[in-house]
Amino acid sequence: MPLNKEYLLSVAEVVDSFRIFPRLLLLSDFIFTCWYCWFAIKSVILLVTLNSIENAGIINGVAAVIISGTIPFITHRFGKIADIYIHTGRKWG
Repeated sequence: MPLNKEYLLSVAEVVDSFRIFPRLLLLSDFIFTCWYCWFAIKSVILLVTLNSIENAGIINGVAAVIISGTIPFITHRFGKIADIYIHTGRKWG
């Protein structure tokens, strides 16, 4: 099978129709988000287990900062990548 321009354009059209690269981007972002959530939760648990009752206010403050920073970060990231996925690709209409 010769590798001419028409064949390569047909392959590119099939790859674009399956939206492989935007889906890989969404998958990689989902994996990163899962890792980031695991890391944030593990950090909060580590803070709670290492410190005593005397520092409970500081621990609660740090845990609140980690949690309040994680949720908007994840929502914003996933929203932007989902927006890229929705607004790219071939227009079939």
